[in-house]
Amino acid sequence: MSSNVKEKIREIYTTLEEVNNNISTDKERFKEFLISSSKNYKCTYQQQLLIFNQCPESTAVHTFDGWKNHFKRYVKKGAKGIAVPNIERAYGKNEYAYLFDISATDPRQNSINVPIWQREDSDNTAIIQTLGNKYGIDVDSEEFIDYTLDEVIECAVDISCQYNFADYILENKPQQQTETDTNNNAESTIYKGVLATIYGRLGLSTNQIEFDELENLTESEYFNVMGAINEISKELLLNISQTIQTNQSIVPQIAEAEITPMENDDEVYFEPLTNDNIKALNEQITFEMPVEVKTVEVVEPITKTETIYPVIPQVDFY
Repeated sequence: MSSNVKEKIREIYTTLEEVNNNISTDKERFKEFLISSSKNYKCTYQQQLLIFNQCPESTAVHTFDGWKNHFKRYVKKGAKGIAVPNIERAYGKNEYAYLFDISATDPRQNSINVPIWQREDSDNTAIIQTLGNKYGIDVDSEEFIDYTLDEVIECAVDISCQYNFADYILENKPQQQTETDTNNNAESTIYKGVLATIYGRLGLSTNQIEFDELENLTESEYFNVMGAINEISKELLLNISQTIQTNQSIVPQIAEAEITPMENDDEVYFEPLTNDNIKALNEQITFEMPVEVKTVEVVEPITKTETIYPVIPQVDFY
């Protein structure tokens, strides 16, 4: 590892420590971070901290190559990337990577629309049903039939937290605190943190959520709490996002792309080919992931009524 790489990694982790110290001692700043991180909930919490530090209004991030290859977007000249640790080498072989917010990119020919979802009131019933099915809440029963979206989310978050607490609460408790006090501080912060993250992503009010227990956490407990909030929120938001995608029929697409479901219920995204643009598409579309390549012979004039479509790779929703 070169000295420049070592220095950059040291700089990244120094920044991480500074941001952690900042939000761990400021309840309002902590909540602001959770709301910001909800937009990039698939990132690790270390990456979310660095995104929050440099671009708190970020809505979707990717690497330079990710924007280019997955969405056919280019990063604007002079845009400053967010240096993040390359956890589990998710962004290639390097020790760190640079992420760019969508605001630092522009579309190019054949760009794929970035499907950043937003909850609408018409999605509430579907979200309630999804959370009920996933977390064993009988939302059609007399007990829950009148529950609002907020109340069902609270139930789902509580169930998910109770199931996952044991994985994150430290077994070695500080001697000056009782086991109950330590557990209560950590569990309460995890529950409220997940709730604030979900509410923030869905555009619901977080005014009622206060992090009074934050100051009572030890350093070890704090890092465990951060990991728990990240992982539990991610699971909940993945379920919610899939529901909203289905309910709103959101798909990433090229221009006026059409959608054809496959037999396995996966979705692929299409744009009609013409003799004028087939050569351009073949030159411009490249894939990072392995795909089946089929050669299609286009004869002019085309007498058949069916349209020939190229397959566009499925991409993640934000």
